[in-house]
Amino acid sequence: QNTELREALSLLKQQAVPRPLRSIPGEPVAHSRSSVGDAAGSDLLAAVAGTGAKVTEQVKEALRRDLSLIRSLQATKQEIENRCNRERRLRASIERQLALKAEVLRSSILADTVQQPGLPYPKR
Repeated sequence: QNTELREALSLLKQQAVPRPLRSIPGEPVAHSRSSVGDAAGSDLLAAVAGTGAKVTEQVKEALRRDLSLIRSLQATKQEIENRCNRERRLRASIERQLALKAEVLRSSILADTVQQPGLPYPKR
C-alpha cells in the first residue's frame, strides 16, 4: 500500500505544474500548485478579487468625501481669514480716529486752561 501511495504522490507532483490564475489587472498573478479543484479555486479567486475591488471602491469613495471636506474647510478658513483681516483694518482705523479725537480734546482742554489761568478747571 505504501508503494502505491508513493507512486500516486509522485504522479500528482508531476501533474502539479504552476499555472497562472485569473487576476485583477495590475495585481500580482497567483499560481495554483494543483489542477484539482480548479473551478473552486477560480471561484475563490474571483470572490477575493471582487472583494478587493469593493474595498478599493470604498476607499476611493472615502477619499473623494475627504477631499470634498478638505476643500470646504479650506474655503471656510479663507473666509475666516478675510473677516479677521477686515476686522483688524477696522480696529486700526478706529484706533487712529480715537487717537486723533483724544489729541484734539487734549489740545482743547489745554487751550481752555491757558485762556483762563486762574480757574482750577477749564470753563465750558
